[in-house]
Amino acid sequence: MAEAILAMGGNQGAYPLAYALAELKRVGEVRALSSLVKGPALPVPGWGENTADFLNLSLVLRTELSLSQLIEKIHEFESAQFRRRDLPEICTLDIDVLRYEGVWQRPSELHRPYIRLALHELLGMSADGIDWPQVHVCAANEVESWLYSQPCGAN
Repeated sequence: MAEAILAMGGNQGAYPLAYALAELKRVGEVRALSSLVKGPALPVPGWGENTADFLNLSLVLRTELSLSQLIEKIHEFESAQFRRRDLPEICTLDIDVLRYEGVWQRPSELHRPYIRLALHELLGMSADGIDWPQVHVCAANEVESWLYSQPCGAN
């Protein structure tokens, strides 16, 4: 079994994250969850100033899928939640493989505050310099119950 660290988030409510978590459990074992945090979108050229806040979390997944199979499944999950890459400021669901079998897949993502916070929780990595405004929504042991308790569209 391979071990992967995934980051996921979106700015269209809790339902897509709950959906993704349930689907990920079908393709592997979720070994650990980070806290769930809510924060503003990072500044991205071309995005409007009214971009909704994002909910973000990371997790450790053990799976028998290869990296390419896992990415293919992730894209299926994103598509099922109507992910539109042509409208990035409306992000229903974004899942990234950060690390697969000990190899960092997206080192450029590691500067993002919510990812640094999650990696601090999951791996004990440094959390120094996280100064982006984030609201702690719930602890890791409460993530699933919080996600499943939210009405559709709630953010």
